[in-house]
Parts: sequence; structure tokens; C-alpha cells
Amino acid sequence: QNRENSKAEDLSGPYFLGSTFSIVDVALFPFWQRILALGAHYMNLELPNNEPEFARLQVWWDAVKERSAVQNTMVCSDRLVVAYKDFYGGGAELA
Repeated sequence: QNRENSKAEDLSGPYFLGSTFSIVDVALFPFWQRILALGAHYMNLELPNNEPEFARLQVWWDAVKERSAVQNTMVCSDRLVVAYKDFYGGGAELA
């Protein structure tokens, strides 16, 4: 089912709707940023970027995080790790 959902994207550009940066990208980027930062720190999460669905996600993420509007609202990874430490059991030691 999830592999079918990934086909809902417009592949004509890097964003969810192709070449158009939209509210979909705005809504998804903070969640993806947290998955990457917190997953890596607390759960040793590594995504299989060699899988086609994840490769496309990386293209999206690379394009989204280059936008100035996104850069101006992103939270640094270290701050996220500290902010979520209680949720993950208190282990917020930074590298």
C-alpha cells in the first residue's frame, strides 16, 4: 500500500507536485526533518536510499531544504534532540 501511495507524486520536478513548491511540501518538511534528526540520534535510523521510494524522498528533501523559506524556519538538529529527550527516555547526549 505505501509503495502505491508514493506514486501519487508528480515526478516532473523535485517537489511533491512536481516543479511547484506547495503546501504539501510545507506541511511535510518539519515532520521529515524530525524523523531524520531524531531517528538517527535516538534509534540509529538509517534509510535505505538505494530503494526507489527513498531515493525520490531524498531528491525531495534536498530540494526543499535549499529553499530560503524552509531554511528560515528549520530547527537545528541539536535543538530537536534536546527538545525531544523526555519523549525518548532522556538520552539526549549530543555528539
